[in-house]
Amino acid sequence: MLAWPPDRSAPHAAVLLQHGFQQEKESRLSELLPLAAAGLLAVAPDAPAHGARWDMARLAAAHHAFASTLVELIVEAGQDLARVAGWVESEFGFGPARLGLLGSSMGGGAVLVATPLVRPAVTVATKADGNLVRGWALRAGTGHPAGFRTPDTLSPAAAGLTQRFDPMAHAPDFAGTATLLVAGIQDPLIPIASVREFAAALRPHFAAHPDRLRLEEYAGGHSTPPAQKALARDWLLRHLAAGAAGAPLATQGARHP
Repeated sequence: MLAWPPDRSAPHAAVLLQHGFQQEKESRLSELLPLAAAGLLAVAPDAPAHGARWDMARLAAAHHAFASTLVELIVEAGQDLARVAGWVESEFGFGPARLGLLGSSMGGGAVLVATPLVRPAVTVATKADGNLVRGWALRAGTGHPAGFRTPDTLSPAAAGLTQRFDPMAHAPDFAGTATLLVAGIQDPLIPIASVREFAAALRPHFAAHPDRLRLEEYAGGHSTPPAQKALARDWLLRHLAAGAAGAPLATQGARHP
């Protein structure tokens, strides 16, 4: 799903939006349309097994293997975002320096997986765990509001994916990307301790530009308050506008989908 500026003017940058678990691209409309109205090309794909790619059997597997199912979906969605980023560049000319990523929950995790692959100008991950290995240990005993078993033992395939794609292990690759992490202190699904550990791992790599990394915590659970949604939008617009205007940006790396 694509949205252009409503006046049909040429967008100055592009943003990819990734939805959460058991949602679809249309669930991002309330974010996609304001970003397009602000002058961006906004693109929202369906994640693997979701929306037009619906796979009920695979999603149902989360009821008995939540951790493995979610890890696999997060990594696959992140790899998909890297491919969509390549398509946006080839079709519309927006390379990494004029590209932003925005995702929430499962989609936020996908954005964090995609960032080292794409090296975009901006990344916003709300309610997302950038600590795929340790995050599951921190969920011990918390349960899941929908009744999914959490944590559970990762399958060999899922464990292999965490070793290759855990954002925590790729912290240095975030240095060229203005990164905003938004997390709820009482979120039962994304342990705040895990998000804080990921932010701490990123911080040394932003020593030269500390204003390009921010952890925004809010008093609440797995529902993002309006103020934090506005912050996410403003972060994207501000840093993408800087890139489009030719403001100095850290060197962008090559994409590795």
